[in-house]
Amino acid sequence: MNPSFLRFSSPVSRLLVAALACLAVGNACSGDSTAPATPTTFGVQVSLLDGKPIDEPVALRCDHGGAHAADTADAFSTLAVSVSLTPLESSRNFVLRPANACGTSTRCGFVRLEALDATGGVLAVTDTVTTEGVLALGLEQLPELTQVRASLVRGVDQQPLQNPDKTVVEAIVSPTFVVPRDCAALPIAGAGGESASAGAGGEATQPVGGAGGQDSTALAGANGDGTPTAGIGGGA
Repeated sequence: MNPSFLRFSSPVSRLLVAALACLAVGNACSGDSTAPATPTTFGVQVSLLDGKPIDEPVALRCDHGGAHAADTADAFSTLAVSVSLTPLESSRNFVLRPANACGTSTRCGFVRLEALDATGGVLAVTDTVTTEGVLALGLEQLPELTQVRASLVRGVDQQPLQNPDKTVVEAIVSPTFVVPRDCAALPIAGAGGESASAGAGGEATQPVGGAGGQDSTALAGANGDGTPTAGIGGGA
């Protein structure tokens, strides 16, 4: 028996077969326009330290203030850190911009660089919107430096960027750091001072005593009379 209502034309039959096949495989028949986009997996790597590969020993410097020696008595060392980001495709990569220039995008922000000790404690930190930044460390911190961490931070909320698997996008390297032996022997301030941080010819024992001053207060001016905020040669 072959009832007439079960007879279909060939085009209708083909459509019916396709519909039944879709029921079996579910979402596999969805069009490309409705399929979810593949999540982007981001990555960051520390590529260079002071311009050298991370598998080479890194000779730390004792800069003693460098260009800032004129306005601070604090001695420090600098470490330049270069990173590389993935993916490289412009349509999928993490865009480096200041936090206030990212709008609501979650794939826009900056690189955070951190100097760490052996326990993961942060010795120094700097944020950069390029693929290189400079860490400044106190000379007393140099023997403690064992690791450098680079991470990506979202500009929209200043939170660490996470990949689809909920892992934070970061990289930690533990290169061989060579600490200079003669940092403590170098003067920090002007010549002629009897204190490590006194001005030229000064006898002051505090960090910012003026030139020629004999006062022990931190902000006394040159030839000051002992008041905390005396001007040059003047009274309070």
